[in-house]
Order: sequence, then structure tokens, then C-alpha cells
Amino acid sequence: MADIRPFKAVRYNPEKVKGEDVTAPPYDIVSPDFKDKLYARSPFNIIRIDYGKDQEGDAGDINRYSRARDYLHRWLDERVLIRDNEDSLYRYEIDYQIKGTNLRLSGLLALLKLEELGRGIFPHEATHSKPKADRLNLMKACLGNISPIFALYRGAPIAKKDAIEQLFESKDNDGAIHRLYRHSEDAYIHSVLKELNDKDIFIADGHHRYEVALEFSRLARNGQIEGLSSNIGYKPWEYVLTYIVNINDSDLTILPTHRLIKTVPGGGDVTSLLSRHFNLSAIEYSGNEQDIISTLSESGKNSIGLYMGGNHWHLLSYKQNALQELAPQLQGIDTVILQELILKQDLRTEDIVYEMDLKKALSLTGNGNFKALFILNPTEIGEVEGVAQAGLRMPPKSTYFYPKLLTGMAIHTFF
Repeated sequence: MADIRPFKAVRYNPEKVKGEDVTAPPYDIVSPDFKDKLYARSPFNIIRIDYGKDQEGDAGDINRYSRARDYLHRWLDERVLIRDNEDSLYRYEIDYQIKGTNLRLSGLLALLKLEELGRGIFPHEATHSKPKADRLNLMKACLGNISPIFALYRGAPIAKKDAIEQLFESKDNDGAIHRLYRHSEDAYIHSVLKELNDKDIFIADGHHRYEVALEFSRLARNGQIEGLSSNIGYKPWEYVLTYIVNINDSDLTILPTHRLIKTVPGGGDVTSLLSRHFNLSAIEYSGNEQDIISTLSESGKNSIGLYMGGNHWHLLSYKQNALQELAPQLQGIDTVILQELILKQDLRTEDIVYEMDLKKALSLTGNGNFKALFILNPTEIGEVEGVAQAGLRMPPKSTYFYPKLLTGMAIHTFF
């Protein structure tokens, strides 16, 4: 069950900075080159806090986490960042395009009470330990949530008030417009809390951050975190900043993440190895990735593309019923079929690179940098819900929810 509450956001002062100069994509999709560009955009770009650079001479207590803490407090002192005076819910809307169609993602930024996963809050993907250590170090230094997790629920539409205050606006690198509004009216906040009270919450993006927030709250309860304050009427470290979207009332898009492999241990012909579990059809490659996307989409579930260079690709059609040992909710999901059959059983490889950009992936494979590229259809939202509710997890990178939230639209601090 969703236990949410309003909060006093820390946010950029629009009188001091411009949105495009200071916001950044989520840390886990920021490349080193793009990090340099974000640093150059503004001395106040949020990347300096959320995913700062290591520097020569870093040692002991002097590191990118201590610098993140110092930036946060300095920018608050300089009123580059400001804190709202009233507990509020914040509507965050993103106007974006997919294939020329105008869409709007709309949700609320709020605080979600931390619960052990499976108790009304459900993950859907597996996570890795290294990013979690990094995020925990950042939380310990800054005593706050610098970026929100992205969560979903199903429910009746909540009335959106037209006459609400716009606080901030930014544009991302894809041209999508991000806008932040504030709701501080008690009646509206009460109606939202009542609507969400009995809803299950599904984590769409931010599994690492949720698990880290849980660990931080355990440390705080055990007195292992210094500098916390509960003088604001609640214990803020028992909540996590969350962007909550109603699946029934927003334009939600999931994009696929494709898999490239460099080697097949023991060698062997890839198509022969795959024929055990798939029917293969060779299709001419025109050089236009949209043709592959269209063919895969038309072929439907359990169809996977294979490209190994040259002027043709293969459509893999799953023969079914080879994953009976798995839970029913997992057996028919394309990323699971790819992970458990193709990569683990048929090719026996763990040498995997993930790539969102199909055109780039095709080029890398065509140039001989990779032996094979596996091309996927998007995972369906119903599959995400089914896996999450069953207490199961998909392989990493099974979903890419789009558009990505910008870090820096709102921050939640514990001091």
C-alpha cells in the first residue's frame, strides 16, 4: 500500500539559473564525455552533486562525495538552490515525441514511505552491487535524495488543477520539455493521498536508489548516520523521493535495450547453436534500422532479431516451452528468453554490452566490433506488473522507460 506524504522541495532558483544549464539526465546514462559537457554548461549543474568527477589527490574524506555535500550547502547559502516553505506535492510533466507523435508524461513528486520490497512496493529488475555502493556514499554525504525513483500504479484519474503555480522548466537533449508545478492546497493533497492509499506501487526506474534508501534508513535507525534532523515532524530518511505515475492516466513509453556480444566461448556457428530453440528466417538488410523495428513489431511477442554484419539479418521465432523451470510470469518475456536460452544455454556467453541506439549497435556489429547483435521489441507494461506482483525479477536492462526524468528538478533533504 502506498504511504505517501508532501514535502518541502529543495529546487533551483529560476531567478538565478536556467533549467537547461543546471539539470542532467540520470547518472547511470551519463557517459564520461557527456559529463564533461554538463560540467561546462554551468558551475551550478546538478551533475557536480549527483555524479561528480574524481580528482587527482582525492584521499580519505576528500573525494567527489565530500565535494557534492559542499556544493549542496554552498548553493543553498547562495540561494542558487532554495527550499519551499510549505509541504507540497509537485506535478512534473514532460512533453515529448515518439515517431512524430506528441505525448505527455505526467505524475507527482512526493515522498514514499520505505517498505521492504514486496510489501506493497514491487521491483521488476535485478540490480548490481557497484552502483548501490556509489549511491549510498552519496546519500551519506548529502543526507538526501538528489534524484527521484520512478514508480507506477493503476488507479482512477486524479483531477489536475489548471491554476497551479509553475516553478521551473527545462529542456533535455532530445528536445522534451520538463515542467514542475506545485500543489500546496490541503484539500488537493488529501484527495491524492486518499486515492493512493490502497494502491500497489511498481518501481519502473531507480531500483538501486530504492534499495540504497532502505539501507540508509536501517543505518539511521541504528544511529550510524550523523547530521540527521527529525525536528520537521517526521523522519525524512524513512521516505524516498518518488515520481509517481498513474499508468491509466499518462503517456508511458517503454523502449528496448539491445544486446551485443563480442565472443562465443568455444566458437561455433551462431545460427546453428540457436536452431535448437528458434526457427530462423534470413531477411535482407536495407541499411535502414526502421525496417528491422517494423518487422519485429509485426512479428509480435517472442520474436528476436539477430544481426552479424553483411546485408541480411535473421528473425528468430521462439519454439516455446523451453523454460518450464521458470515461473509462468517469466517464461514468455523476450528479455528472459534472450538471457536464459540464447546467452546462457545456446551461446554460453556473459560478454554482453547493452545499447539503446539500434543504429549505433548495427554499425558497431557491421564494422566487426561485435560478433552478434540481438534486437528486441519493447517489454510490455503488463509484463512488468505481472513479474513485480509475483515477487520476481527480470534480467537487468529489461525496460527503458522514456522519457527519463531530469535530475535537478527537485531534491529532498534530511536536514
